[in-house]
Amino acid sequence: EEEEEEEGEEGEEESNAKSNAKSIPKANPPIPTTAPKKIPLTSDSFLEAFPPRHYSPPFAAKRIQNPPEPEKPLPRKPPVPRAPPHAVERTKKKAEEAAAAASEEARRRGEDVG
Repeated sequence: EEEEEEEGEEGEEESNAKSNAKSIPKANPPIPTTAPKKIPLTSDSFLEAFPPRHYSPPFAAKRIQNPPEPEKPLPRKPPVPRAPPHAVERTKKKAEEAAAAASEEARRRGEDVG
């Protein structure tokens, strides 16, 4: 008895699915084409259907045909003018003096507050 009930339920589902399929229109109906459906694809028939506009060989073939020219070294930039050594020493001394003065100021402020 149980088997018969299960079969009956399945039958109802199938009929519902069929009725639903009939009521819903197909999303993508087949588009009619004027060309015959089956064309044997050979190189000749393909070239007739799609004639080449212009042929350019693949990139690798171009490279082999035209080897790249040896790269020229880039022109060197003119040297940046630098300060003479005595001027560099002066600026170093000034920077050291300024740093020392700043550290002394910090110490004084710290002592004054404390």
